[in-house]
Amino acid sequence: MTSNVGSSVIEKGGHRIGFDLDYDEKDNSHNRIKSLITQELKQYFRPEFLNKLDEKIVFRQLTKHSPYYVLISKYSPVHQAQTMY
Repeated sequence: MTSNVGSSVIEKGGHRIGFDLDYDEKDNSHNRIKSLITQELKQYFRPEFLNKLDEKIVFRQLTKHSPYYVLISKYSPVHQAQTMY
């Protein structure tokens, strides 16, 4: 199940997430946003429902290099297969 609960938290806190932060700052910012989203989930969903969930995942924001890595990971196997024949 996916949800947009907490998207406003990400938008408000989004100024601290960006391309120019080092890894520790990104990690601290992600943890802060994750805890704020968890609080918002508790306000939005009933505790009975939240207790049935195995895990709650808050994805990290993509970097400007992310599309490159996605392209390489999808294109490499195709390129390798074509060069074999």
